[in-house]
Amino acid sequence: MNVRISEQELREALRPLTVRNDLTAVFHNAVFDVGMLPSGKHASEMQIHDTQKLLKLHDSDRGPDGDETGTRVARTRRGFNEPTNYKLKDVAKHVLGVGAIDFPGTMVGLPLPKLCRYLKSDLIVTGELYRTLRRKLTWSDWRYNNQLIAPITPLLVDMTEVGVSVDTKFAANECERLLALMQSINDQHVRRFALSLDCGDFRLRGWVYFELRCRKIFSGKKDLVSGRRKQLSLKSDQLRDLWKEVTGERKESLALIHDYKLVQGQMRRLAALPEYVDHRTGRIHSLFNDSQVSGRISSSKPSLQQIAREVKQGEKRECISGEFEHVQIRTRDTIVAAGNNWLVAFDIAQADVRVLAHIAESFPLDTAAHLDALYQQHESRIRRLARRHSSLPPCVSLQTATNSIIFNLGSWKK
Repeated sequence: MNVRISEQELREALRPLTVRNDLTAVFHNAVFDVGMLPSGKHASEMQIHDTQKLLKLHDSDRGPDGDETGTRVARTRRGFNEPTNYKLKDVAKHVLGVGAIDFPGTMVGLPLPKLCRYLKSDLIVTGELYRTLRRKLTWSDWRYNNQLIAPITPLLVDMTEVGVSVDTKFAANECERLLALMQSINDQHVRRFALSLDCGDFRLRGWVYFELRCRKIFSGKKDLVSGRRKQLSLKSDQLRDLWKEVTGERKESLALIHDYKLVQGQMRRLAALPEYVDHRTGRIHSLFNDSQVSGRISSSKPSLQQIAREVKQGEKRECISGEFEHVQIRTRDTIVAAGNNWLVAFDIAQADVRVLAHIAESFPLDTAAHLDALYQQHESRIRRLARRHSSLPPCVSLQTATNSIIFNLGSWKK
């Protein structure tokens, strides 16, 4: 028999998380778990540690997790012959050597003993993973986590709760316009080459790569896990590369196919957005997470970062056939500012490289002076460690051991 508690009882049980600043709450995928707290509990006083992100600091190439973040191809864990990832159940097996209880099914109809057993398993595994990572992470890793990772989680949850305003009327009208544009491009190709572009990707690949005899481009590298090769590409960027390589009628056909696939991609992404609009708020509540290895914030369900940039002549993406080269598409206009606010969009090209260049330019020491300073730091630390060392053999003096270590460092430096 399941036991239900009132919302007031739940809020009272969670109250210490919002009033005590001496608590550290540990989660695995904290953005999801904190988002499950009652509304208004996100900006709490507790310090949040996420074992998923801590593990990424320690081991950043375990491969994609459930949200397809991480590297594209995972390592294979020896002894299990399984790809690695950041899912708690797999991490428990591969890192801790314990078997966690798998998800038992829908929570609503689950008997209370099974639910408690599952939740206890997750709590025990998360706690043990946290203790393991505390031993393995360096002091600089913890400082990075406490200053730049942990404070972001409540903000990301609040971003999801507030949501993003969209202009559904613009999205509907723009989809109709893009559908009409696709039909015009298709009619032009039918008149010129007697082939409809809505014939399906299989027939279209045959036309591009076998009848037009274009150079074969695959949509990606060979899948190292399954061993299967990717399909021949019909991506607009790669169709444009092929268009530059051919002449005559082949060039004209590829231009129309490129424009058709470009407009089709824009229309499909735009048409999918209204499905995610919450009828209660009129907003899209996408999930925001900083789960990428680089620390960048990603958006999912839906991915608002996949709303394509402007299609316009002279831009990176543009229609290239003679009849449609002046077409403009601005699908990002579907995202609007609420009330009397302004929505500002900006993009800093190669921001990471620019920051690193500024740091290198502002560094106060040259290479030789910096290496000398590092050597002095190592020497000082080793002397302190040697003084605290209590397990040296009786016949070895403390000064001899310290000098030996420093001598080896000096040899390595040379």
